[in-house]
Amino acid sequence: MMDMVERVGRALAEADGYAYDPMPYDRWARAAIEELRVPTEAMDRAGVNADSFMSMGLLKARHIWGDMIDAALSPNQKG
Repeated sequence: MMDMVERVGRALAEADGYAYDPMPYDRWARAAIEELRVPTEAMDRAGVNADSFMSMGLLKARHIWGDMIDAALSPNQKG
């Protein structure tokens, strides 16, 4: 199974109308995913207001989100 960087890289290539080539698309994908690491205020509110995050609060939701992005960027990530 593809890791998240490759999935996003392939999506970027497809959106550009080109065949996937890890260079440069994986580099661009990694930059895009890294930018997602810190959620927007709207994302914070959605995370806190979602049923599964109701009791977690903002800081815990942000921490979990950051951990999820770190896992997506990890070179050892499995599908």
